[in-house]
Amino acid sequence: MHSPAKGMGYALDNENRTDASGGNDFPALARRLNLHDLAEVPVAQGRIVSGQLYRSATLDQISTQDWRTLMNACHLGLVVDLRTPEEIPGRFGVFTQSARSACLPCASASLPLDGLGLLMKPWQRDFGPCWVYMRKKLWKDPQPMFERMYATMVVNPKNMRTMGRFFQLVLAPRDGSFLWHCAQGTDRTGILCALLLEILGATREDILENYAACYSHGDPANPRPHLRAAYASIESTYGSVASYLEQGLGVTPDMQQQLRERFLA
Repeated sequence: MHSPAKGMGYALDNENRTDASGGNDFPALARRLNLHDLAEVPVAQGRIVSGQLYRSATLDQISTQDWRTLMNACHLGLVVDLRTPEEIPGRFGVFTQSARSACLPCASASLPLDGLGLLMKPWQRDFGPCWVYMRKKLWKDPQPMFERMYATMVVNPKNMRTMGRFFQLVLAPRDGSFLWHCAQGTDRTGILCALLLEILGATREDILENYAACYSHGDPANPRPHLRAAYASIESTYGSVASYLEQGLGVTPDMQQQLRERFLA
């Protein structure tokens, strides 16, 4: 995982959050999960409310104690999984078991985005993070592939319907915070994070810095062209991000205003 960029790092009040047993394991857990609070990112008007919007990598394999630490620190109300069904393991780990046994107010919504799945064969998906290593062996320069993937992913009609549903879930009533993730917390998670930050008033430069700070694959050293390719595809197809949000995803100006009222202070 990359070290956070200056001014855009892992915020989360990380040195002050403790688990239920009195330890201070949350900072290490957050780094391991590539977990970030959107309050890290500056916006034009005010600030993003801390402790309400989180992005991360998959939670499948965390332990019971990790889950307790996570819930104590983040008070999750809804977790949205962006992986395709093929990527999600048939047997869930302690995350799901603990959520049920503790009767925690946390639902899991499966929102598949096809971008990564289309580029991976089943055996690669089965290996999970190992596919990143394999990609480096199979493609000498993966940058063009990733740029094509991002450009295609944001204008795929099925993905666009999924992303529209995502924003409805962000606005849905719940008791607790909102967290979304994919496998690494980078590509699909990063695109939706960028669009949400656009609505909340972050600059393009700060959005790209946050994306790079949360990029967990480790290669390339500068992943910003990936997200720029998504922006270019959006703007060439819809003219602007604003038109894409409203006409493409169905995120109306009223919904966008509700998001700002709810998550900006």
